[in-house]
Amino acid sequence: MALRHPEVHFVPIIGNFLQSIDLRHIKRDFHRLGILLGATLGNLSTKEVIEFLNGAQRTLGSEAALIVSMDILKSPEFHLRAYMNDTTGIRRAFCDNLIRRINRVTGANIQPENFSYAPIWNPTNYAVEMSYISRFRQQIEVAGGRYQIEPAERIIIKRSHKYPLRHAVELFAKAHYGVEKIWTTPHGPCQLFYLKPFRQIARDPGNVDGFNQDECCSK
Repeated sequence: MALRHPEVHFVPIIGNFLQSIDLRHIKRDFHRLGILLGATLGNLSTKEVIEFLNGAQRTLGSEAALIVSMDILKSPEFHLRAYMNDTTGIRRAFCDNLIRRINRVTGANIQPENFSYAPIWNPTNYAVEMSYISRFRQQIEVAGGRYQIEPAERIIIKRSHKYPLRHAVELFAKAHYGVEKIWTTPHGPCQLFYLKPFRQIARDPGNVDGFNQDECCSK
């Protein structure tokens, strides 16, 4: 990347992006813009999203803008179809890999073959929950604790949130960011949000009543 774009100054940093990162050693000649792409925000809880946005503001400065991506709710059926269409077994393999890591790190004895994979829509959290469904009664051990798992009982491996647009805007507002612009994809749920601190938004960024997606979209 550095060879292809010599005009860009690349500085690799190791850190937890959910926390503030010290950037004082990086030369600051221009305005800063934070970018987080992919489905990362949707994999976080509401509390973690707010923590990330607050941390980004502490890291980049109170005047910095952000570009973030997030899947917006189309319909539960639309999102469930995407997670159930696992002909290559990638989603199941993802869950199995997480379980193997849990076993390795905590000394657990969870056997993936004792569970079936199923995505389930949680309307309360606006989330697809990638779940393990127990095939029979079994006992597992995790971090020194012993747990009885009943037939058809499920373990949630991962949540992927698909918020309604209004909910997403309200979530950003809790971290004092307003939506300046949205870019949408023609058919998919992913949208890019250009966020600015409240004081840089002309309209009331905390008021989502009558918020019209078409007025701030560029397709």
